[in-house]
Amino acid sequence: MKIAQKNLINELLINLEKSIISVKNLQKLPLEKLNYKKNTLSWSVLECLEHLNLYGNFYLPEIQKTIEKAIEKQTLQSQSIVNQTFNSGFFGEIFVDFIQVKNGKIKKMKAPKNKMPVNSGLDYQTIITFSAQLDTLRLLLEKTREKEIDMMKAKTPISITKLIKFSLGDTFRFVVFHIERHVLQAENTQI
Repeated sequence: MKIAQKNLINELLINLEKSIISVKNLQKLPLEKLNYKKNTLSWSVLECLEHLNLYGNFYLPEIQKTIEKAIEKQTLQSQSIVNQTFNSGFFGEIFVDFIQVKNGKIKKMKAPKNKMPVNSGLDYQTIITFSAQLDTLRLLLEKTREKEIDMMKAKTPISITKLIKFSLGDTFRFVVFHIERHVLQAENTQI
């Protein structure tokens, strides 16, 4: 995928805003509905959001560190990348393609055991935490745009292993599309 960095950030912010609106609507539901499960194998609304919280606990601090390092390097180099094109990496594109919602459909996949919140006895704190994470992610995207971070050179580790790193742009894409995926899943639990 090739796209101007500023356009990528704008698209991700638009996508993120849709998830923020959806979560605000879910927040209005009673706790009973937020914990409702269609069957023992399905996830409740709160389990979907807690799954995202577990990923956010890893990715948001890593993204923040990556941005801070990039700002430090840019101060030394001071070059503008406003019109630079972002090219997704090979593995970044595969990961994003795999989790991305397409035509309103979610591909089935199994979550890692350490990211499965099934039967966790969750409450409203899950949504409060997730809403705060969404706000943090929005601020990180805006900071990347404002500070003109090179989203291809800046790298973040992935949650599976810190030995593999994605470009900041691919990491943002993965996180935003992963959120979209599970917010849609949470909405579908109510159907």
